[in-house]
Amino acid sequence: MAQNQSVFSYSLPEVILVSAILIGLNVAGFVLANERRGDQEKVIVMNSPTPNSLLSNLQGNSSNTYTSKSNSNLENSNSAYWANGNVPPGVPLNENTSNSAANVYVTPSISSPFNPSNTDNTIESPSLSVDSINGKWTFVWSAGDAFLDIKNGSGTFRSPQQYVVVQKLNATSTADGQVLTSSGAFIENSSIRAPNYYPDSFLVQSTGGNGVTIFTKDNVNTTSWEKVQITYVKLADDGKSALIKLRLSQSEYVLNLSINPATDSITSAVIKHNAIYEVVQNITARTTNDGILVLGSNPVLVKGSDKAPTFAPDMFIFKKMNNSFSVMTKDDVYEKEWRDVIRK
Repeated sequence: MAQNQSVFSYSLPEVILVSAILIGLNVAGFVLANERRGDQEKVIVMNSPTPNSLLSNLQGNSSNTYTSKSNSNLENSNSAYWANGNVPPGVPLNENTSNSAANVYVTPSISSPFNPSNTDNTIESPSLSVDSINGKWTFVWSAGDAFLDIKNGSGTFRSPQQYVVVQKLNATSTADGQVLTSSGAFIENSSIRAPNYYPDSFLVQSTGGNGVTIFTKDNVNTTSWEKVQITYVKLADDGKSALIKLRLSQSEYVLNLSINPATDSITSAVIKHNAIYEVVQNITARTTNDGILVLGSNPVLVKGSDKAPTFAPDMFIFKKMNNSFSVMTKDDVYEKEWRDVIRK
């Protein structure tokens, strides 16, 4: 009995020490088990990419500190929207809701608005001939110079117009990377092909967890892959889409990728950029009591016969003042008020 008591009896310090050790082991095991269980949950929920996967590389050069003002017409971070291959509606980069050429004028300080019902005392004589404005006139537009060529009351008016060019891209996995191919470039919100524009192709390569590299070509002007500058990358939290900004030929392109996280591959993409096209209108002139009224009609894209989309014909009023003319413009759709035009 005495021997058995010596085996199972412990002093108070020994009991405290053993208890502390057992409690420590249990706590450590609980924490470790929960950490492992948490890791397993992250793997299931987040589908953490492998070191050289597309997702890990997009995370590698994704930036959350980008502070430039975003352009909503070229960007859409709604992954479900892009996953369905939709192209969101857009407006020019200047965020002007009008696509009319009249809305891209450089707007000087506006003098008293022209009112056809009133007679301006500075007008010398309302009985002007349309021949009075014969010649070539150059006006200042924010997108570039515009040109009015008129003789004996008829002619043309050419003005620069900004449009958004959209391309839907099909994705294919190759040994070199994922290739995105366009079947055609279109003016946004229309079925009109972008004039004189060759469809682009892109090659997206992963770079060992340090980001992605993108190359482009169009098989006409550029027949071999050329590297493009990536200025911004944002991967969606669910890993199903990514927004990438590219700098190409001094223009900004916005590439939206739809991604399948399960296969770590791009399923489709849409790329958009702004382009300037010259719109040509036929013009006719007639005299009024207030000056010479010039009306535009049938606006078309100069590179083709397609009617210029979302474009309202321009009109001008030439008012004789002293030995020269003042010119005002509007279009009755997007710009309903007369405004001054800067001449060159």
